[in-house]
Amino acid sequence: DLFGRNVAFAARVAAQAEGGEILVSESVVDSLPEGSVAVLEPRDAELKGVPGTHQLYPIDWRARR
Repeated sequence: DLFGRNVAFAARVAAQAEGGEILVSESVVDSLPEGSVAVLEPRDAELKGVPGTHQLYPIDWRARR
């Protein structure tokens, strides 16, 4: 789905990332193959237009777990 809520949600997650950081939602982390990337400690974020608080996970793509 490249339209609507999913795209808006992804844009809100990306907007929370700092320069050079890869930040993903919990649903993305759940879909990653185990050991494919290092998932770092999550942080809570409020996303504009999305109710509630969401855990967002920095990814260290250089490291494997």
